[in-house]
Amino acid sequence: MTTGAAREGAGAGIAPHIREIRKHGYHFILGVKPGDHAHLFEQVALARQAGRTTEYEVRQGKTRHRFSFVNGVPLNQSNPDLLVHFVEYWEIRPDHTPHFSWVTDFTVTPLNVMTIRRGGRARWKVENETFNTLKNQGYHFEHNYTLEFKSMEELFHAILYGYTAHVQIGASP
Repeated sequence: MTTGAAREGAGAGIAPHIREIRKHGYHFILGVKPGDHAHLFEQVALARQAGRTTEYEVRQGKTRHRFSFVNGVPLNQSNPDLLVHFVEYWEIRPDHTPHFSWVTDFTVTPLNVMTIRRGGRARWKVENETFNTLKNQGYHFEHNYTLEFKSMEELFHAILYGYTAHVQIGASP
């Protein structure tokens, strides 16, 4: 069985996608947003009111990492049998407090919530660093915010072919 973890943005956290990830033996950490997953966030609010969420905070210098999480909530109304574990995170800094939320199939505890956060943030970090390199290192590439898979696949192949040619001829950016 293959193992690994998928980390994706908010548009990917749907039931068929999760079932496909599980079918291949992978774990997942998927970004979710209230506008895209209203039922999930309602279930989390009900769990919070019932005292079923765990609130946890870690200080690192001037930054506070605040978490709220609950295990075993339904992803959506259409798939009440598909239970996920929900993590909400605030990175509280003196000047800014970004907020993130994910669903995962890893059971969340105070011992592993920081690791899950790092996994959830890794996709964003890799994506931003990749596009910054393509944009600022002579490739003249701008971020394309399309969610259409075929377009992204074609773009990926074009970039891969271009990079391969670039390396083969020993050109500099």
